[in-house]
Amino acid sequence: PIAFVTDQNYLNHTLVTLSSVISNSKAQFNVYILFTNINFEARKKCLKKFENTNAHLKFIEFDADRFKNYILHNKKLSLTTYAKFDIPNLISEEKIIYLDSDIIVVSDLSTLWHSFDPKYSVMAVPNPPFPKWKDHETIGLSDNQKSFNAGVLFFNLEKIRNEDRAKELFEFADKFHDVVLLHDESAFNFVFKDDWKPL
Repeated sequence: PIAFVTDQNYLNHTLVTLSSVISNSKAQFNVYILFTNINFEARKKCLKKFENTNAHLKFIEFDADRFKNYILHNKKLSLTTYAKFDIPNLISEEKIIYLDSDIIVVSDLSTLWHSFDPKYSVMAVPNPPFPKWKDHETIGLSDNQKSFNAGVLFFNLEKIRNEDRAKELFEFADKFHDVVLLHDESAFNFVFKDDWKPL
């Protein structure tokens, strides 16, 4: 299964990413689209577009009011990025691959799927080395400790639910949303800094 988070402004981007997944996949798979502000007709059109593919779409509306007062320093982002925190609560799968909507998939994601390691809550792509940045101090990372990118996340949903880690993500954002520069990515790195594995 695969998860996306989107709204009306980013829906077309999401569908391009999804199309790239489908074009490189032979297996049947479930697609969960967490959304806000997408009307019924637009959702119906999406379901129709992909009904004869190997992807089975399900739209799940999330509560955008939960983070409507958060501050975004990066104006290219939408507050919907914080809805990633709710994936373990809204999707009942044991594990899932989350993809940002600015990604083009060029190979079969089954290879990634089979790399799953149940010992970790998250598997992700490490960020490249760069000079110490403001968020490192807030997150509590040492100078030589790696952080990870939040654009592709392989979640161990069962582990996250059992340990109630989603609550920790919201608690971090409630406290530091106006301080951190990488928004949800900073929260993920804070909560899972000792509980992630590189992809």
